[in-house]
Amino acid sequence: MKKQSIYIFIIISLVLINIFTWTQQYFLRKEQTIFALSNSINQTKNNDELQTFKQNLRLSIMNSNLKVEELVVKDSLNKEYSINEIFSNKEKETLIFRFSQMHCESCINASMQIARMWVDSIGVNNIAFWGNHRNNRIFFKNIPFFGLQGVSIYNCPQLKLPVEELRYPYFFLIDRNLRITNVFVPNKSTPHITNLYLKSVSEKLNKKY
Repeated sequence: MKKQSIYIFIIISLVLINIFTWTQQYFLRKEQTIFALSNSINQTKNNDELQTFKQNLRLSIMNSNLKVEELVVKDSLNKEYSINEIFSNKEKETLIFRFSQMHCESCINASMQIARMWVDSIGVNNIAFWGNHRNNRIFFKNIPFFGLQGVSIYNCPQLKLPVEELRYPYFFLIDRNLRITNVFVPNKSTPHITNLYLKSVSEKLNKKY
């Protein structure tokens, strides 16, 4: 009877040890999986950030200080304006968000939502939205979906700038002489960098000299 009790004790002990070992291995594998996933996410984020900075460094060099040629834009009433006329009386640079029907739609929506949040900080008089659509009526019919109010919006033809070739929405600053600087192409994977860009632009445009 005593021997039998010892055997039972040993069996129960082995079972408990196996359960404990299996449980430890399970949680260890789970931690390793979470750690690997976290590293993968961080690596992807770092790669996206690096790609965003590298692309915009190159684009800034290629596009900055170029001059936009004289062209005509249209408003919601189909009235035409010369951009030289629009900017001739501007004391400050103006931030332009440029988008086209040929651009990635999800990219436009992502960037537009961020830009809209910065309108008040930048100032409604310091920002404008330039779309590019072959049909002016359809273009302005779709504008309300972006939730833009009180800002300048124009339908603007193709610009002869290197950044236009990317076919992605982008930002830039333009002065009264139609010279552009601070070209930035947002990446929807790195919205924090877009916010950082717009924060810097807001500080620049609202700086009191």
